[in-house]
Amino acid sequence: MPSRRHMLHLLGGAAVAGPVQAAPREDLAAWLAAHAAPVRSLDFADEDFSDLAPLGAAIGRARLVQLGEPSHGAGTCFAAKARIVRYLHQRHGFDVLIWESGLYDVALADAAIGSGEDAMTA
Repeated sequence: MPSRRHMLHLLGGAAVAGPVQAAPREDLAAWLAAHAAPVRSLDFADEDFSDLAPLGAAIGRARLVQLGEPSHGAGTCFAAKARIVRYLHQRHGFDVLIWESGLYDVALADAAIGSGEDAMTA
């Protein structure tokens, strides 16, 4: 893949392009059955990304991807996102990651890094 700058944006919310209207539960179930693609593994070390190919197809040539979560602290969701981030980096060339965080947390991390602490530890 050519070296290009991309951005992966992880947020707790979801972007919606247009009005959202309530749909009957049966319509939602039918839509999910027609569009869902099972994820085979949440293991970060698993590099067989064949199960994530439908995600890559849905992303297409997009340069910005936003991943949400049901709540801050949903461990299984973060395991899935870690593997998806790896897939997007290795297979689709995404190389910038922006992670949502509280302003207080960011200030603490910035101060720690400024005082010489390792960025991963901070």
